[in-house]
Amino acid sequence: KREHCRHHTISHTPQQNGVAERMNRTIVSKARCMLSNAGMVGQFWAEANTACHLINRSPSNAIDKKTPMENLEAKCIFLGYGSGVKGYKLWNPETKKSMLSRRVVFNESEMYYANRATNTHDDVPRKS
Repeated sequence: KREHCRHHTISHTPQQNGVAERMNRTIVSKARCMLSNAGMVGQFWAEANTACHLINRSPSNAIDKKTPMENLEAKCIFLGYGSGVKGYKLWNPETKKSMLSRRVVFNESEMYYANRATNTHDDVPRKS
């Protein structure tokens, strides 16, 4: 069984969170390039941070040439509503895990088990 430990960083020590800081540097660098290439001035800095939007929609070698947005997508089965939270309870048949999410797009014209030859329900969670 894996145990998770929470470690807090000391205030004003960005070097303790290298991954996030590297992404911040990438976003700032892209934003500067966008401003420079467009011949724009610094007053449009906030708009140049569209770079973050572009990064989230650009393929990455780190995640098998998918976009970060694609990496978050999964075809799931709606199970109901989360208890005590404003979200949907979903089942991911590929990972065999349930999850809660509020960002869901429903395809009401397709039923998950409708096209399966055998309806064994092996991948549906059971109460133990």
